[in-house]
Amino acid sequence: MRRCPKCNSFFDNSVDKCVYDGESLVEVQVEATQSEGLEGKVVNDRYEVIASIGEGGMGMVYKAKDRRSGDDIALKVLHRDISGDERTVRRFFSEARVLASLTHPNIIRLYDFGKTDEGLLYIAMELLKGSPVDELIRINEVDQATALQIIDQTAAALAEAHLQGVIHRDLKPANIFLERRADGTVRVTVLDFGIAKIAGSGQNLTATGKVMGTPSYMAPEQIRGSEPDPRTDIYALGAMGYELISGNPPFVADGPIAVLFMHLERPPTPLNTLDLPEPVSKEVTEVINRFLAKDPEARPRNMMEVRALLKPFTNATAEIEPPVIGLSITGKTKDPEDMSETLVFDSNNAVAEAKARLAAHKGASASEKPKVEVSPEPPQKPPQKPPQNTSGGKDQAAAHARPSTPEKPKAKSGISIGVWIGAVLIVILLAAALAIAVFVYLNSTAEAKTSSAIEARPSIVAQLDGPSAPLP
Repeated sequence: MRRCPKCNSFFDNSVDKCVYDGESLVEVQVEATQSEGLEGKVVNDRYEVIASIGEGGMGMVYKAKDRRSGDDIALKVLHRDISGDERTVRRFFSEARVLASLTHPNIIRLYDFGKTDEGLLYIAMELLKGSPVDELIRINEVDQATALQIIDQTAAALAEAHLQGVIHRDLKPANIFLERRADGTVRVTVLDFGIAKIAGSGQNLTATGKVMGTPSYMAPEQIRGSEPDPRTDIYALGAMGYELISGNPPFVADGPIAVLFMHLERPPTPLNTLDLPEPVSKEVTEVINRFLAKDPEARPRNMMEVRALLKPFTNATAEIEPPVIGLSITGKTKDPEDMSETLVFDSNNAVAEAKARLAAHKGASASEKPKVEVSPEPPQKPPQKPPQNTSGGKDQAAAHARPSTPEKPKAKSGISIGVWIGAVLIVILLAAALAIAVFVYLNSTAEAKTSSAIEARPSIVAQLDGPSAPLP
């Protein structure tokens, strides 16, 4: 793993320079923590490390036992090589402070955090049962009823966070944990408040002009670098819900800037027009689209309103049966480039590039009047329902990234038909006007002849009734 020393973005070992600021990357010695053999050791004289259970860009997560309570816990330890970075440390402990202020049953519980005498930074938190939602999506193990429950319970968790002035800012399936209970219900847990914004705190966990988030789930105002509010999380919840139901985020493209451009300028393909094993109703589609409104004013104002919109669908699915594992869902593909990682990028540069793409797109539209075409894959999609944009694989994303070639024969056919229709209408109107004029003329001529005949009749009668001419 490699890290940009300027913006603190993480990349795999195949990347040499940061794609956001061009800085040369440095190696992250992930093995540094592992080589110390934390397994079997005791952290801070309290937490006995049992085994490694996960790894992220910032640190390792271990299963450990709390010697005081005897409970198993999750212990998150920051990588040593980045523990000296002030901004990273602030972000690490910001999560701890946020979690300490939240007590909702759908938010992971925090037990302790601190720094050991050896310099290890750690957070002790609840050890969860179940699986991350992004893994369940990948193996097609989320049906529509479960998806709606996940959206609703996530909204319930964030409702409390928002009341405490906390905006998550990085809501995505990878930060949601799902536990299936024996009674058929599910429990959702929201994780990773590492880049959460605390209203009124004045904290700034990223450099000036930088924006942090995951491209596939970022709200337009977040991309522009505007101040986040609860509606920013509502947009991310809509993007996550779209993926839970369809198997793909609302926008898929070859790179993060292209995805950001779509968030700024393009509406998502309506869920009820996608070819999915479970048909999506018009009502569910409209709710998700409202969450994904470009204008924050068009979204629900808070998570309470979100839950009210979801209530008609979640009430009917209170008891969730486990879905069939291994269900094949048409159109579910992995992003061409993984857009599920939290990134730091320059908001001005990103928006400028997105605007440049928009200008080029509009210029092409003005000159060629192209239409967005569906990729020939899959061929079974009816041609009369071409989506305005795609949430499918790379081929479909390419249709959005470039304007399609205009169909000139069809365009000429459309123009000639319009001309013919207009000409026929004009001829009909002229014929009607001529017919009326002829009718009026004939009628007036007939009336005139009739009037003349009536006027002439007395003189004829007088001639017949008058004295006869004298005989010679």
